[in-house]
Amino acid sequence: MLKGCFTFVLVLAMLSVVLFWLYFYKDDKADQVVYEPKPKVTLDIVQEAENVMSYSIIKTPGSPETVLITKALILKNNNSFPVYVSRILNRLYDKKQREQKLIPLYAFPYVLQPGETAFVADTSFTDFKFSEDFGTTKLELEAEKNNGNLPFTMLTPDKPKFKLEGKDSVQLNVQTGLKNDTNQNVDTNHLRMTIMFFDKSGKLLGGFDHRPRITNRIRPGTSYNMKIEGPLLSEEFGSRINSLQIMAGCQECTD
Repeated sequence: MLKGCFTFVLVLAMLSVVLFWLYFYKDDKADQVVYEPKPKVTLDIVQEAENVMSYSIIKTPGSPETVLITKALILKNNNSFPVYVSRILNRLYDKKQREQKLIPLYAFPYVLQPGETAFVADTSFTDFKFSEDFGTTKLELEAEKNNGNLPFTMLTPDKPKFKLEGKDSVQLNVQTGLKNDTNQNVDTNHLRMTIMFFDKSGKLLGGFDHRPRITNRIRPGTSYNMKIEGPLLSEEFGSRINSLQIMAGCQECTD
């Protein structure tokens, strides 16, 4: 009789465990939240440029060089929906295909409506001591569908011009007017600007990204003249620049 009672208690305990598991750990798919990755989309690269340049202040043979790279893209959204440019990376490799540097790039604007274009540009120092050691680059570009709720206020560049100053390494100085043809106030410290270089034939050469630090308010219907100190370039590369294109604007344009 005791054996029968023990068996009954054991079966009851096992049944309790099963019921407990079913109650607390049941696979209730109705309560599960399924996270699906956003589908990747493509953007057309209208123009792409990449140039490696170098200069050396010390003129003795074999002296180390300062090596720079300029990278620029013009992207276009040929999709029927807005697109958010989520990531752009440029990986630099040496002649032995060893990664030497990772340079993040930024699209402006980073949300493109159907048919719109964006500028991407950067000029950076590299870790190479000699330009002949530079190998290749690998561009990584990711974009995704967006609901288009990030409007940008764009300014109109007016008569941009540039001047190269120096020797061996030249300083690119840019001067441009910025017209505010919108109905929004724009504070210059909220602006993002991308400046692109082109040669005589209209071929894209490179460019750089700029964010002004000074604060001036450009009210609707007015304009503002801005001077920009650009990157150092090699004298040879600077001599190839014939014209500029500038994109300037902001998402949140005032404090």
